[in-house]
Amino acid sequence: ALLRASRDAVKLLERYEYVDGGWGYYDFSIGTQHPSHGHANSFTTATALVGLTMAEAHGVEVPPRLLRRARRLINASRLPDGAYSYSFDFHFRAPRGVNKKKGSLARTPACLAALTRAGDAVPTKRIVAALDDLERFGHYLRIARKYPRPHETWFQNSGYFCFYGFYYASDLFDDVPAATAREHAQHIASHLVPLQEKDGSWWDYQLYTYHKPYCTGYVLMTLAR
Repeated sequence: ALLRASRDAVKLLERYEYVDGGWGYYDFSIGTQHPSHGHANSFTTATALVGLTMAEAHGVEVPPRLLRRARRLINASRLPDGAYSYSFDFHFRAPRGVNKKKGSLARTPACLAALTRAGDAVPTKRIVAALDDLERFGHYLRIARKYPRPHETWFQNSGYFCFYGFYYASDLFDDVPAATAREHAQHIASHLVPLQEKDGSWWDYQLYTYHKPYCTGYVLMTLAR
């Protein structure tokens, strides 16, 4: 059943791939059969790419073109300071809060995890730097927790960035020296455990009726790592 659902998901990702490659939330422009130019998000693409590589590892056929174009879009979204632009079109604008390193704290680990899983030779020092940045500036993600409007906090962080970012950071532990992984595992656990709610859940953003299940899932998988 899981393999069948994965094959269906691959077909949907083929259907909804942007003309630039990758995936995003919305097509604000033309409304064509395939979403149009400019709005593919680096981190949405990274999330899908991680899922596609997992499915492929279990024998699900994934068109090489989807993987190749997703990798290209993520790499094209990388900014000189190591941050990743929020979306493809933002890459060409003057730097703004969400595109700065402190606005990319959640996106950067996701993009690095996706590229490493897809076979890119990402330098270890780049991965260590992303973990160091998350520890140094991660309070901006935790501040954004539970704010009701997207992008209303420092560096345009949104509440739903918080646990997402820590989850993908934990996916990088196998790509750094063991001592570095242990150090950052302790840091991340020390930040996440105190945020547990009285009912046992975690949540960072009011995603209708599933905000607690999705957040709790993210945190439990992160703590398990």
